[in-house]
Amino acid sequence: MSKVAAVAAAGALVATLVIPSDEARETVAEARGAAGMAAVTSLDQRAEQQSSRSARSTAALPALRVPTTAIPGAPQEFGALAFAAVEKPPPLEDGDGMIGDSSAGRVQGRVGGSGYNWAAARACSCSRGLTQNSMAVLAAVKHSFPNMTNIGGVRPDSMPDHPSGRALDFMTSNRGYGDSIANMLISRSGELKIKYIIWRQRIWMPGRGWKMMSNRGSATANHYDHVHVSVR
Repeated sequence: MSKVAAVAAAGALVATLVIPSDEARETVAEARGAAGMAAVTSLDQRAEQQSSRSARSTAALPALRVPTTAIPGAPQEFGALAFAAVEKPPPLEDGDGMIGDSSAGRVQGRVGGSGYNWAAARACSCSRGLTQNSMAVLAAVKHSFPNMTNIGGVRPDSMPDHPSGRALDFMTSNRGYGDSIANMLISRSGELKIKYIIWRQRIWMPGRGWKMMSNRGSATANHYDHVHVSVR
């Protein structure tokens, strides 16, 4: 309360005690009204001062920058994926496994498999005098490599396998093609009862793998132009 209001209130009290009743009551009422008006005026002034200070403080604040949030767009659409699965032949290894790059001879025959072409084997002139195990090897090669037609069977030799009908020569100088024939026979060596294979001056035997052979002096003697197979 301000000094003006306090003085007015004190005056009203004195008037109540000294001035006769009706006049005193009117004086007190007027004093109270003056005191109330003074209090209201004081409150209004304080409110205006506080509002002015708030406005000045707000004006001094820097403008806030509202970050712009990117609106996520529609997910990117992709066309239908189109691809062709291409079979890659397994790597062929030296030692106890297969040899060479089978892809070189793949267009000419099928590596592996368990089929037999007995009709083609019996129709081959090389089938005369062959044992049943040799016939099985011939039928397997005819199934996987139908274009193989230059085949040697029974013939005179210093070694007993060809004369006895237990050996075959598949004639080719194409390394990829010869590798494919040898690899197929190795993959079925137990089934076909193969004793050994000779190709490109190397000999393969079950459980031993490929071993180099000594030079015999010619491409044919070193088996660079044919895959030799002997059976039990």
